Amino acid sequence: NSSLWTAAVPTDYNIPVGDGRLLDPDSGSRPYERPAFLEYYFPDNRPGIREAAGLRVSSSPYSRPRLVVNDVLTKTLWDADSTKKPSFNIFFRNDYGNNSINYPLIPETEVRRFEEFRLRAGKNDISNPFIRDEFIRRLWTDMGHEGTVGTFASVYLNGYFKGYYNLVERIREAFMQAHHRSSADWDVNYIGTFEDGDNIHWNTVLQPRLNANLTLKANWDALRAVLDVTNVADYILLNTYTAMWDWPHNNWAMARERSATGLWRCYVWDAEGGYSLYGNKLATYQTLREDLLGSDDNTPVPVMFKRLMTSPEFRLLFADRIQKHLFNNGAITDARTGPRRAATQAEVTPLMAIAGITPDTTWYTNWTNATSGRRVTLFPKLTAPTAHGQFRDPNQDTLLSDTLWPLTLPPVFSQHGGTIAAGFTLTITHGAPAGSILYYTTDGSDPREWGGTVASTAQTYLNPVSFNNSSVTVKSRVLNTAVTPNEWSPVTEARFAVAAVPATGTNTVVSEIMYNPPALTTAEAAAGFMDKEDFEYLVVQNIGPSPIDLSTLRFQLGITYSFQFTGRPVIDPGQRAVLAKNANALRFRYGAGIDAVLAGEYFGGLSNSGDPIRLEVSSTSTAIKAFTYDDNAPWPEPADGNGASLLLVNPAGNPNHDLAPSWTASSALGGQPTGVPLNLTYAQWAAWGFSAAELADPARTGPTVDF
Repeated sequence: NSSLWTAAVPTDYNIPVGDGRLLDPDSGSRPYERPAFLEYYFPDNRPGIREAAGLRVSSSPYSRPRLVVNDVLTKTLWDADSTKKPSFNIFFRNDYGNNSINYPLIPETEVRRFEEFRLRAGKNDISNPFIRDEFIRRLWTDMGHEGTVGTFASVYLNGYFKGYYNLVERIREAFMQAHHRSSADWDVNYIGTFEDGDNIHWNTVLQPRLNANLTLKANWDALRAVLDVTNVADYILLNTYTAMWDWPHNNWAMARERSATGLWRCYVWDAEGGYSLYGNKLATYQTLREDLLGSDDNTPVPVMFKRLMTSPEFRLLFADRIQKHLFNNGAITDARTGPRRAATQAEVTPLMAIAGITPDTTWYTNWTNATSGRRVTLFPKLTAPTAHGQFRDPNQDTLLSDTLWPLTLPPVFSQHGGTIAAGFTLTITHGAPAGSILYYTTDGSDPREWGGTVASTAQTYLNPVSFNNSSVTVKSRVLNTAVTPNEWSPVTEARFAVAAVPATGTNTVVSEIMYNPPALTTAEAAAGFMDKEDFEYLVVQNIGPSPIDLSTLRFQLGITYSFQFTGRPVIDPGQRAVLAKNANALRFRYGAGIDAVLAGEYFGGLSNSGDPIRLEVSSTSTAIKAFTYDDNAPWPEPADGNGASLLLVNPAGNPNHDLAPSWTASSALGGQPTGVPLNLTYAQWAAWGFSAAELADPARTGPTVDF
């Protein structure tokens, strides 16, 4: 029982299915939620969870009235029928017990705090292979975006086995806050319904900027200030590659943080329709023409894409993303999707075996067939360049003014990133006509700027390039001067790292912790930052004589973070890798220079009253550094909210991190994440030490006041 609902008789606790009440259009709402007790166990005897929760039947407005779940309670293994095997939403609320759980529920994510999740029955992929949706959502995260990944579980209801399910996060505000390390409110637009927030920014800011003339730089920049255009390009690319069914008019979601820096982004959901579900939308299907550009569909996704296609900048950006993800072992190349599919299928195969089902793989092998698979339709045929594929000619009208894959192909690297030996030289080649110019950068910037101008950081490629740093990102484009107007190729990008030694307890330290940052300044609050904890950070430092490899490490206690996909996989002797709670917050406070040392953003937070920290090898859980910091004496008091950070006294000496004398407080307010103390002006110093009213009072903060 709860404050919202009380059972009159014991049978009231049963989920209301099969008795007509699911015909109620509101039967997915709170009044239909029932108290339940959730138990979750791993097969290897890891600690599980036992929590009071709320349970609802989950179904779309189309499917809900068609549910006829009327089997006897003791029936085991519900039929593989979408009308007889329901999905469920699970909610943690104070009405039942805890309002969230903190638990490694889903191995695919480092998020630990969950307020709700869904148990997906499978619906259109309800029995075999049962992984399409989860697999495609995982591909989305492989492309570098936040997504609703899940896991697989066998479900017992009132003690009776009902079948295998896909346990997955839901696209709601709590998901956004957890994955984007946000404490702000969010607008969440799920298929046109705002599940959280409202449509004010969507209607009054995003839509007018989409409808502006996007060939003008001011308008393009204004749109990019509210819309993550790279995210949108990848979203369209993935759904095009998989020829998504029941999309784009349905099964889409977008969301933004309600802050001055919040961007609208797309999220993959209900993706079981990819890879020709039911034989719909075969590998030859023209997604761009039929579902997006040539369609009279006026729902948000195709409308947005049509507007973006009016921008030459977006079209080349889309080509850049094709090059990134569909070549050179990119996220949706066969080399990556094959192992990803196999690993995802292996997770649920033992559960399918209980039902006597052998996983089907033909849906995937047909799609990746070298002669008849999806790539054949997407790209021009090499033997007949005039036979344009979908990307080169999205409307299939032989007019290439709207191309998403230029005639000028990307440069080719002699080695596409990875580990290199000292003294390595990189050769870059291209197939553009004679007279074309090959440009490259080694600082991660784009050789091309707005409108097709050559960037100031770009270098003309004349001879093989040698590297001096332990790690470097190379970007290269070719400018085809044989056509009018001149045409830029998509960008080729790769990261190179000199062979490094493994990170160990003798060459790696945690050298700085900002666990209780100073208060927000007026400028930071005006910029949309609402929580001083957003300015937390932690620093890992190399104290050894050789470059160290961080990519095999992870933080597991206090904060969670895996260096597997870090921006700084290798650091040189003496160098630092900074982990932020909110990277944008650090950029605002410490300037763009923070990017040179920024490794990524962690999940969770550093407690203001002390916390255990554990840095370990991911594969073996062997500790590199495991210690607990504290805010009580003899630990340095200035680090406890008074503006300083904790600094390791002598990092090179590798002191015992557990001992308070090993630490001191930074001499400068704000710490020194870049390795150099902040050089504060009086105004900046005063902004941290005084309120707005005090700053406006000359008697308190004027230049003649004696502090």
